[in-house]
Amino acid sequence: MRNIIAALLLLISVAAGTGCGKLTPLLAPEPRWTPAVEAPVLVLPEKQDVLAYFNDLQGLSESELDREFNFVKERYASAPDEEGRWRLILLTLLPGQTFTDRDYALELLHGNGQQVDVANEHLPGLGRLLRLLLEDHRELKRRLGEENERAEKLAQQLQELKEIEKILSERDKKRPAAK
Repeated sequence: MRNIIAALLLLISVAAGTGCGKLTPLLAPEPRWTPAVEAPVLVLPEKQDVLAYFNDLQGLSESELDREFNFVKERYASAPDEEGRWRLILLTLLPGQTFTDRDYALELLHGNGQQVDVANEHLPGLGRLLRLLLEDHRELKRRLGEENERAEKLAQQLQELKEIEKILSERDKKRPAAK
């Protein structure tokens, strides 16, 4: 029995002295997945914060959203910063709210009259995507307005034609029939 204990102790001491690092993988749990690259190309945890904020907004009631909008807008007006700008952009993009204003969001994305360095912008890809979508939305809104004006004008012309037709039919009724 002493020989077995001595052999086991000798094995542990040899393993510890020569290659204890080789035992660690045997004891450590295997990862469930392996990353495609050793380190991420971009590590920007603040991006997740802004997107998490947008996700959190979805769960607020209308009164909570109104309070949040007023707070963020006042804070941004007194001390404009990148985080406040993004929060205000995301709030103004929420559909169906009293403060929803896509034109203001686009203005904020363009820097609210200030020069925004797109390379140093907090979320450059998202900013460009939102600018493109909002500019497209603005163009579609303009076209819709033009089409509505055109439809109103056509409806007015149709009404005028109906009135002319009515006048002509009344005139024909008043005229004696030719023999």
